[in-house]
Amino acid sequence: MKNLLLKLIVFVFIHSFNSGVLFAEKGNHSAEKEYYFFSYGLYTNSKFVRKSLGYCPEKLGVYKLDGYEFSYSRAPVGRLNVIKNLDLRPSQSVGIGRLNLAPISNSGDDSIVPIAGAFASVLNQIFSHVGYKNATGGNIQPKIGKTVYGVVWKLKEEDFSILDKEEHAPVAYTRSQLKVVSIKDPRNFKWAEVYIATAEYISKTYFPRPVYVERVIEGARENGFPEDYINTYLKWSGPWGEN
Repeated sequence: MKNLLLKLIVFVFIHSFNSGVLFAEKGNHSAEKEYYFFSYGLYTNSKFVRKSLGYCPEKLGVYKLDGYEFSYSRAPVGRLNVIKNLDLRPSQSVGIGRLNLAPISNSGDDSIVPIAGAFASVLNQIFSHVGYKNATGGNIQPKIGKTVYGVVWKLKEEDFSILDKEEHAPVAYTRSQLKVVSIKDPRNFKWAEVYIATAEYISKTYFPRPVYVERVIEGARENGFPEDYINTYLKWSGPWGEN
């Protein structure tokens, strides 16, 4: 009888211990932080995501972000940092691009025009070689009553260092965590990382390139975005930005 009781006590102890370990493992697993990325532009396109990250992460589906509106308003990256303290001036010199620059401190001094034109020409050559573009990228801005459609990707934490570099964050874009809701089930929502252009990088004077718009629309159709949304926000009939 004593042996039977002892065996029963040992069995209960071992069972309780194993159950506790299993529960702890499950608890730790569920506590692991998950990283979500809400993409509304180029990164809705699986080919572009794979090219940037080196693999194609898990796609959770199409989600929407209420209270924001999409536009091609993110200013050209790189060029703005160089010219933000310069003034656009007419030039006597023929430049490679349309941009003619003169130092602000010399505004109104016609004697500087030839020098400014030559300076602009050199800068334009440099920009053309390093790949800066006279073109905008996708962006979203707060707008009551509007909705942005996008794709939610489940990423690894280290993926964001790649995305930050690609998106020139935190200079051209800031990364914010916003609530996005599945279009299939309103009860399904995620707090996802979203890139939004900084105030300095919002432009109304530059325009997107045809190939950029084409890739954005390709991603939207790949994921089944509403056609009226594509026609209203993603399609662009010109004028076009330059390479």
